[in-house]
Amino acid sequence: MPYTKQSWANDAAGGTKLNATRLAYIETGIETAQAAAEAAALAAVPAGRRAAYQQIQTQGSGNVLIADGTALPTATGGTVVFDGDDDGHWVRCPSTGVINTTGGYNAAATSITKRAYDFDELYKIKTYTSVADLGLWVGLSSASLDNDASPAAHIAAMRYYTGTDGTAAWRAVTKDGTTATVTATASAVAVDTVYRFRIVGSATDVKFYSYTRDGVGTLLATHTTNLPALSTALLMRVRCTALIGAAKAIRFARWYREHKA
Repeated sequence: MPYTKQSWANDAAGGTKLNATRLAYIETGIETAQAAAEAAALAAVPAGRRAAYQQIQTQGSGNVLIADGTALPTATGGTVVFDGDDDGHWVRCPSTGVINTTGGYNAAATSITKRAYDFDELYKIKTYTSVADLGLWVGLSSASLDNDASPAAHIAAMRYYTGTDGTAAWRAVTKDGTTATVTATASAVAVDTVYRFRIVGSATDVKFYSYTRDGVGTLLATHTTNLPALSTALLMRVRCTALIGAAKAIRFARWYREHKA
């Protein structure tokens, strides 16, 4: 008959009595085997897919961000400043006062994702006191999004570019490096407004959502064409371009990523 711990402990069926020393030996062997199996499974996963989550967020004061599971992003443009209010803690990311300059954050080069990883991204941002004569990007791309409403890049992001987009509504954008799919969403662009965007990529599509403060989600768009290539590395970007000779800004609070694969 198969021996269980209890039958051994009871010296059943002529088995050797399981004392504390023997039990510890067996349990150590089980734990060692489990650890080896977990290590082997982890080793089989590409390094870029090993993070269960990554996040970057503001602190309670100051313009320094906190990173967990990833490197800190790089700020470019004007000087970032703490800009907390009743909606939360923000870092305001301005352009300079020169036309066609861009401010904001670019993820560190090591903080990549791919559509093959089944990425799930959350962004919390807030517009500043003007949404005229500017370009905004929030999301993922393989190359720079600065001063360009349709750069030659692989993209899964939310966009608003005055002039290009016309009506003040966020656009959901995917691009395969050459051709884009652009959806005018029902999410209006307004001054001093908080946006919580979620972008979810898979082997078959990219979905765009917006969320309320209470966690109620709305599907803004589902794209199945002109998606970023499955194995192309993508980086998080939160960018604001001034389309006139005056500084423009976007506020950043939090970014969160999971790889579901």
